[in-house]
Parts: sequence; C-alpha cells; structure tokens
Amino acid sequence: MGTAGTPRILKKQLPMDRGRGRRRKASAINYRLTETWRHFRFLVEQYGFAREHPQAEKAAEFLFSCQTAAGDLRGMLANQYATYYTGAIMALLIQAGLRRRPAHREGLRVLLAMRQDDGGWSVPLITHKLDRQTQYRLTSEYAEPIEPDRTRHSRHNAPA
Repeated sequence: MGTAGTPRILKKQLPMDRGRGRRRKASAINYRLTETWRHFRFLVEQYGFAREHPQAEKAAEFLFSCQTAAGDLRGMLANQYATYYTGAIMALLIQAGLRRRPAHREGLRVLLAMRQDDGGWSVPLITHKLDRQTQYRLTSEYAEPIEPDRTRHSRHNAPA
C-alpha cells in the first residue's frame, strides 16, 4: 500500500527522548500513549505499515516504553489495568510484524494472567461495584491498580 496522506501523521512523531513521561497537569493519563496508539493503528490498518518502516519501529519502541514491570501497558486509564488496550496494542504490534521481543511476550503473558475464572477478560476496575466518582478518580489520577475480582463473569457488564 502507498503512504500518500501519511506525511502529516509522520511529521508529528517525536523523538524518543523528547517529552517522555510528560503528562498533562493534574492527569495521570498518558496522552502520548493514547495518541501514538491511535495514529499507529491508522498507519498499520490503512497503509500497511510494518516493521520494515522506520516509523513503525519507532512507534513500537515508544509503546513498549510504556510497559510496566508487570508486562501490561498503563496510562490509558491512569495507573489502572486496561486489558483491552493492552490486548489491542499487542494485536496491532503482531499485525505490524513487531512481535518477536521479550516485551511482547510479557504483554501476552500478563493478558493470560488477567483472565477471569470463566476464561474471558474484563476490565479489572469494573469487576468491582464502585460509584462513578470513585471510578473517575481512579482513572484520572495516580492510584494503585485495582486487582480484578476473577469470580465475576467476563460478560458481567454486558447487556443481557
């Protein structure tokens, strides 16, 4: 696939040492992670970017730099586990041919470890009955991650 239309996105790509760890004031959400994932997904899915493209390699490097010691990616929901984002990003890296790294294996390992007892996945934060204000605080400020209640069905929040 051609890359016409991508220069605008590629011009926005920052060097790895510029702005690392900077977050908006009073927010624990890593907007650079969110935006890198959003643009990288577009480039991979629409333009077929893969590991051969230098910018794909840079994006992967940044995404892996957001990986915790536990192996998951945090920053989308502040410091809370976000299994769906970790899974989506790991899948995108596979699609782009950027999967043969220890960090990728760790990401997949943590996803397997975060499964509910029924074998499915849920967002650990929503496996608990928390009021809206508490959920907002936990996903916008730094807070220790909430461990999942694995006994809840993975579809406990889905409409019947």
